[in-house]
Amino acid sequence: MDLSGIAALLALAGIPVSVLIVRWQMRAALDQAEMQYRAALETAEANRRSALEAAELARQSAAEVARAQLQLERARWITELRGAAYRNFHNSVSLYRRSLLADELDIQELQAASREIHDNMHAIRQVGPDEVSVITSRINRVCYGILSHIRRGMLGASLEERTELWKERVAPLRAELSDAIKQVNSRRASWRHLG
Repeated sequence: MDLSGIAALLALAGIPVSVLIVRWQMRAALDQAEMQYRAALETAEANRRSALEAAELARQSAAEVARAQLQLERARWITELRGAAYRNFHNSVSLYRRSLLADELDIQELQAASREIHDNMHAIRQVGPDEVSVITSRINRVCYGILSHIRRGMLGASLEERTELWKERVAPLRAELSDAIKQVNSRRASWRHLG
């Protein structure tokens, strides 16, 4: 049966063909609108996911930048702390040297210089690194040992003997300390250029 036959049957039933055609057109339009609605929802969902992914990438990027900035600031802060601690330690060793090599040995002054070395050694232990703090500990032990031996009268108190003690026991460690500090600073400088 073709369309004209269907139209004739419908006409007999009293349903105008135009109503059926309008009904089919309406159903087709609704189906098309439904498909467009679903396509629009899928597009909107895809856009939302894309926007969320972009926002997450932006957040991660911002977090990485903040983390890098924080690491740089921390490295700068540690470098400044180390520099101050190293200078203070060198100054206390210089004070000890002046006290030890003074024409007239003042035990109280030498003791105060030894305490200052001890205090600055602990400051360096806080900021490191170990290769520097180990040397400062050795310098502290040697300087305290010299002071103890002088107080007990086990070492001569003449300027020549004290000068010899300095040259043999402390000066090499101080040079070793300076080399270690240079190595730490050069590593830090090369690390900064890489970052």
